[in-house]
Amino acid sequence: SSGINAEYGREVKLLMKELKNTDEDDWREALGSTVEFRKSGTVPNIQDSRARLVLVAGFHSLLTSLSRRRGKQLQAAAAQLIEAGLDKKVLDAVLELLSESEDSAIRFSEVDWRLDVILSNQSLGKVLQPEVLMKMTLTDGSSLDLQLSQQEFHALRQATARTLFELCQLRERKFISSS
Repeated sequence: SSGINAEYGREVKLLMKELKNTDEDDWREALGSTVEFRKSGTVPNIQDSRARLVLVAGFHSLLTSLSRRRGKQLQAAAAQLIEAGLDKKVLDAVLELLSESEDSAIRFSEVDWRLDVILSNQSLGKVLQPEVLMKMTLTDGSSLDLQLSQQEFHALRQATARTLFELCQLRERKFISSS
């Protein structure tokens, strides 16, 4: 049980304790409020009871922690939670929500790019200006077209490299899982 506290935070341990005294309709409502909060930022009504606050905070911590895991890591985490005493029906509901949110998450499905060099134009004559054209198609069918100058492309490239470097540092420090 202390492993649960270390791995998932105190909120999940309190959630597991509170769930023993909560009927299914109430915990499902708290789970729904938590999901709504995560999607829209709308703060759920938690002033009515301490139990509801514990449920929402616990579900939020649990969803946050499990959403970082994939495949075998998620299966191992689920087994650890069951072993620690989390009700299987609760865990199944949480995992179903995670699966739905992952299925509905919008991602890049395709990225096309092209490098053009503007040789000249009528007003300036010889220009020799490179330009990067990118088309990113998303899984929802929409697309994003970018037209970047050389300076803008380098700024994007540097920001991407910096972000990837920071993610690697977080992964090394075990703040995020390497899924």
